[in-house]
Amino acid sequence: MLISQLHSTALDKAHPLWSLHVIEGLSGGRFAIFGKMHHAMADGVAALGMVDAWLSDDPAARALPPLWAAERKQRTKSTTTQPALRLAAQPASAPRLFSAGTRAAYKALTGVSARPWAAPRSPINTPITAHRRVATQSFELDRFRKLAKQTGGTINDVVLAVCAGALRRYLGEIGELPDRPLITNIPVSVRRSDAEAQGGNAISWAMVSLATDIEDPRARLAAIQSATRRAKHELDRMDADTIDTYTLLAVSPILAEQLAGLGGHIPPMYNMPISNVPGPRQPKYLDGALLRDIYALTVLYGGQALNMVVVSYTDRLNFAFTACADSLPHVQRLAGHCREALAELEYTPPQRKTS
Repeated sequence: MLISQLHSTALDKAHPLWSLHVIEGLSGGRFAIFGKMHHAMADGVAALGMVDAWLSDDPAARALPPLWAAERKQRTKSTTTQPALRLAAQPASAPRLFSAGTRAAYKALTGVSARPWAAPRSPINTPITAHRRVATQSFELDRFRKLAKQTGGTINDVVLAVCAGALRRYLGEIGELPDRPLITNIPVSVRRSDAEAQGGNAISWAMVSLATDIEDPRARLAAIQSATRRAKHELDRMDADTIDTYTLLAVSPILAEQLAGLGGHIPPMYNMPISNVPGPRQPKYLDGALLRDIYALTVLYGGQALNMVVVSYTDRLNFAFTACADSLPHVQRLAGHCREALAELEYTPPQRKTS
């Protein structure tokens, strides 16, 4: 409840757009740290990078500087310019860029997997207030790894299937499960092997079906795997210029909707985002205190009363649900429903292929 209250409090724009709270008195002599930073300063990956740079791998390390004074690790400078800079730097390649822009516009309109604006209306896609409610759930990473290996997919496919199963249960119990599948927007790695490949991680976005209209959990997982493979395949076929333009065009309607205040008043482009963010792989310490768990709470946009973020830490996957408390009451039920959805996937026999 305390975290929900702290997350509901807007940052004071008269001061730097971040805050940090130390919460003492937890059981077992533990304490928690709740930090909040405006999305204009850092996204989720950058924020986790700050935490990783702040904490130590050495349990004997002492007198660590505070988060805001910790030195960041130097990143290798990318040789890839931003889309606008590439346009200015290569005026002679206008025909190629025009062709890339045409292909990107087509994919942005039709989607690389699910079609934009094909998402059904749901209680998630309503106008939101400033009140937040937060719920969390932690799982062993190995359970997801085993399911991914059994089904020939990825850990992220299993994460999406668990979220889909939980959403299906949650909306079903309040009588609001749409007949059509919910659509999520996920980050997708677009690292390429062609001559124009980017250095470091390359990320774009894809809307994919969560197959919440399918009752059988293994069939639902198979449908999600097919959807994510299709998205990855379509993005892999794009060259660097097309990827840049597609990504810009794909997010522009979302920004325009927010600026115009139309979120929740028009049909949703997609129902909710789901992100799976890699965290530290080794245990981290703060002046000898072991970091037990880390969760990523996030921002909500108008017309999207739920945002789901999963963070990996050592051998755990930590789910965090950030919701509008007024639009989605009892969102904490999603945590229990995720447990049920994962167990359901584990104990449902695989489907037999018919000839």
